[in-house]
Amino acid sequence: LLVIINDILDLSKIEAGKLNLEKIGFNINQVASRAIENVDHLVTDKNVFLQKNIDPQLIDAVLIGDPVRLNQLFINLLSNAIKFTDQGSVTLNCSILNQSSDLIKIRFEVIDTGIGIPAAKLNKIFGNFNQADTSTTRKFGGTGLGLSICKQLASLHNSDLLVKSKEGEGSVFYFDFEYPVGNPSDIPFEDKLYDLDFDLSNVKVLLVEDHHINQVYATSILEDAGVDVSLAENGKEAIQAITHNEFDIVLMDIQMPLMGGMEATKYIRKNISEDLPIIALTANAMKRDADKYMSIGMNGYISKPFKDTELIGKIAYLLDIVPSSNTETSTPPIEIEMPEASQSSPDIHLYSLDKLQDMSRGNQEFIDKMIKMFIEEIPKSINVLSSCLESNDLEGVKNMAHKMKPSIGMMNMMDLREDLDIIEDSILADEKLDQIPLLVHKIIDTCEIVLKDLKKQY
Repeated sequence: LLVIINDILDLSKIEAGKLNLEKIGFNINQVASRAIENVDHLVTDKNVFLQKNIDPQLIDAVLIGDPVRLNQLFINLLSNAIKFTDQGSVTLNCSILNQSSDLIKIRFEVIDTGIGIPAAKLNKIFGNFNQADTSTTRKFGGTGLGLSICKQLASLHNSDLLVKSKEGEGSVFYFDFEYPVGNPSDIPFEDKLYDLDFDLSNVKVLLVEDHHINQVYATSILEDAGVDVSLAENGKEAIQAITHNEFDIVLMDIQMPLMGGMEATKYIRKNISEDLPIIALTANAMKRDADKYMSIGMNGYISKPFKDTELIGKIAYLLDIVPSSNTETSTPPIEIEMPEASQSSPDIHLYSLDKLQDMSRGNQEFIDKMIKMFIEEIPKSINVLSSCLESNDLEGVKNMAHKMKPSIGMMNMMDLREDLDIIEDSILADEKLDQIPLLVHKIIDTCEIVLKDLKKQY
């Protein structure tokens, strides 16, 4: 639903001439890698190989343009290709057509081995809310907006989105963009933060978080960076801690019992300090939420589940801490072998340990600890969820759905993550409440299957 809403808003902005392209430094390889990472979960249950091919001259090149809109094009086209491809491959190609000392023209292609498009339907697919035919909508879903938006985004770049396809043999969607050549200094500083190494020794951080798994994860990251961490479990405890102690920065969860993060931040800004940096830690990542946090005096936000580099980089940025001198020689991440039972499990499609491995920074002990905590905490959560549903306590269901998001996200249970979003949004809007019991039972059943599988290994 969020994808549909965002697509419609983008379409409205483009047609009204209100969507402006940024001109900042970026790296094609990084944008392509992020796009691939964003759609990787879509091939989990398919026999499809997802890959990217980047011209070697583009690997380290800095270009001037709008990486957000390029990423949007990549994700829309890759998602579309994966949707219509059950076996074979989906490939993102980025190749140089021609270049000069200050300009470079690049062809971007998304190639799939899917069902293809009949020749008679090729001109129809780029219209708003159009797909090749009605059977496509029934079988594959979708709104028919993605390609229309891509077509118009290409037009904003003075280009065109074109397609070559043969029914039963796959498709190639391609467009050519020309970019000015930049240099590393053109990349916005905050975008560089996550590739740098910072020493946060003796920085005093107040972590305001009520979720036990989140507490352990964030504390582990911070202590590894040399941070002196204090803990508060709700807004009232945070206010008390800030009143009696000095902190360099506050990491503030948004939804907590007794007093939430927004209420606590308003109190701090009015009664204690206007300058103490406060970062929101939130499972809500829409732009309207970010604007809301900033409007009450927060200095930034991080979406859960977050990476260690993102958290450390954001703290360093707000405290004006420069990178360590040994950034170039930092130790490469350790590859961790996952348990064989996990790799061969019939229920592996319900979850994966990939994100947890990425979060672990090469620490197998950390992975084991987080999984054991998941095994301990999730039964309590689903019991509360079930109890609230039985007593028709929708507010309790909503709160528990929100609280479960980080744990579910950590285990890459993305289907359930979407279900938790739907539960929270439906109850908040007081709409489509009849779907809540079905979603809650699905969440409980899936969690029990995953728990059973994990207990075999841990």
